[in-house]
Amino acid sequence: MLAQCNYPFDTQTNEALNNAVANVAPKTVCYSGTISLPSRKCFIIGIHNMGHVPFMTSLFDRIGVQMTPILEKYLLQKSGRKEYKQNYIHQLDVKVRRCKKQCKTWQEVYQERTDTSYGPGIAIARVVQNKRQRVVEPGKLKKNTCKCGSTTHVRTTHHDCP
Repeated sequence: MLAQCNYPFDTQTNEALNNAVANVAPKTVCYSGTISLPSRKCFIIGIHNMGHVPFMTSLFDRIGVQMTPILEKYLLQKSGRKEYKQNYIHQLDVKVRRCKKQCKTWQEVYQERTDTSYGPGIAIARVVQNKRQRVVEPGKLKKNTCKCGSTTHVRTTHHDCP
């Protein structure tokens, strides 16, 4: 069972293809009225399946155009960078370093769960704390009374205020 789980392919192929398509066909541009979107998708799938150099050489051969040495050199560099990146992220020390960076200890998780410095209503508490407190002098009226002296209403516009 473990041998079946250990295969050399990336399990996030769908995500990688979606990102590649979004790179060549951004959602801010509408390609629905032309054949541009399907051709861009096919281009990405061809590069993903065959690689940069084999796909481009086969494409150029089919349309009858000769590939320039500069383009071939560029595609070789691009595929070399991709191959290096894939080999680099699969190295054991890189995986361990990445895991240590991503994983949290149980103490950190416990601290996050019990931390009360952030929660619902925190902005309301800050607003209340930042307001200036009115100082009521002993001879002045309290806040829950009207200027007329009545405790049944607070404003002078109330219908009971004389």
